[in-house]
Amino acid sequence: MLTTFRKLNKNPNTIEDKDVLKKFLVTPPIKKIDLHFPLGLNVTARNLKGVTIKDAVDAIYKQFKKKVCLVLFILALVQCQV
Repeated sequence: MLTTFRKLNKNPNTIEDKDVLKKFLVTPPIKKIDLHFPLGLNVTARNLKGVTIKDAVDAIYKQFKKKVCLVLFILALVQCQV
């Protein structure tokens, strides 16, 4: 079993082991998977040939990047109104 600990807001292109990214996330390969996180965040990873680890990591990174941008935007609005 492969275990990798990393920050979710870190770019997936910085992963050193590129061979791991090419492996399918689940066996047998599926075209779409919904990932549910405890705080209510839902992420969908898709690939017509089968969802790989890279597809899942990319989808998670994009969602967390959007969340961070949204929080920063809201904080900027609150500061402007004060």
